[in-house]
Amino acid sequence: MPSETAKFQCVVITPQGTIANCSASSALLPAHDGYVGILAHHMPMFCKLGLGIMRISPDGSTPAAQPDTILLIDGGFVMVSSNVLTVIASQAISSVHTKREKIEQDIVTLRKTAAENVAPADRRLHDRQKAALLEKLIKSV
Repeated sequence: MPSETAKFQCVVITPQGTIANCSASSALLPAHDGYVGILAHHMPMFCKLGLGIMRISPDGSTPAAQPDTILLIDGGFVMVSSNVLTVIASQAISSVHTKREKIEQDIVTLRKTAAENVAPADRRLHDRQKAALLEKLIKSV
């Protein structure tokens, strides 16, 4: 068994700034057409992101077991090149960096707008899915 797991650099950037910059052993992220898994030395790739939960597993180089980083991603782009995963997210919400009360308020707001018939049907569906994913994000803490 190797003493060190293969790792890569993972950076998540939003309009508000960088919310993750770490060494990782794996990442799972929501592409526009389904989930994509990333491991060290992944082939170069560029794709559009969708709505979903992103999970970053730490590289295991620290003595204390670190939990996975879990984010809600809503749109953007991802690029893998030279053993670096770069996520440019339109929106990324972390249960670690965002207060629980703020996430709960976002869920209420999304459900309210999804229930109204003012927005187009695809937007209401998006809001319902995002509210459900935010609930999953809260439970992951």
